Order: sequence, then C-alpha cells, then structure tokens
Amino acid sequence: MSKYFIVTLIVSIGIMLALTICIPEFLATNAFLSDFIGHEVLGILALIATVTIASAANIHLAFNRLEEKADKLGAFASARKEVNDSAIALVYLFLMTVGMLIVRAISEDVYWVSFWNGASLIILLVNMFVLIDLTLAIFELTPFQGGSVE
Repeated sequence: MSKYFIVTLIVSIGIMLALTICIPEFLATNAFLSDFIGHEVLGILALIATVTIASAANIHLAFNRLEEKADKLGAFASARKEVNDSAIALVYLFLMTVGMLIVRAISEDVYWVSFWNGASLIILLVNMFVLIDLTLAIFELTPFQGGSVE
C-alpha cells in the first residue's frame, strides 16, 4: 500500500474517533448513516470484493504469462502473495463488518453506535483502497498496445 493510503487511513481513524468522543450524535443519529450502515454497506463491500477478486485473478494470469515468456516460474512469488493477502483481507473485512453490524444492532449507547458506524465507514474506505491498488496493478501489468494517442 502507498503512503497516501496509510496517511488517509490514520487521518480517517482520527476523525472517526474524534467525532465518536466529542460529537457521537453526528455518526450515531445521522439519517443517511442509519440507513446506509446495514445491508447497503454489505452490498457495496460484496461488490468490491467480487470485483477485486476478479482483478486478483487477472493479475495472476498476467504473472503466469510474464513468467512463461521469461521462462522463470515463481518469479513473482512475493507479488502473488501480496495480491492474495489483499483479496483475503477483503473477505475478512466483510465478515468483520457483518459481526460489527450485529453488535451495532444490539447497542443502545450513542457512543457505541457512533463507533460502529465510523468503523464501518473505515472498512469501506480500506476496501476501496484495496480495489484501487489492485486495479492500478493491472494497468501496470498490461501496457497500452494501441497507436498514437494524438
């Protein structure tokens, strides 16, 4: 992951915690978040996971082609591991979100509801960054084959 991802993640977590501690009603009673954090966020996470796992498969196929051309099997072992770890992380984040939504449903304290809503948004952010990271990796593996762009 890039340094921009790490900085954005740290800042987002800080903002979420500050809102939860100082103004918990902002995240807990927000009408949009009340409707969005539930089956809608699970649907979006499932869509991101599906697209990302398909992208990971394409990356593996590109690695296979490059290894065959170079006649060096296993040349991309560490890169393959990173792609696999990203795809598996999305599955774990999805399952963690399901658990968080169950806990959020039984939470009545405004601070906890605010925390769970914020945590769900952070997980959505991480999912989007993994999708962007793997999509950019695909673009780097498949060079432009067309003519002049002019």
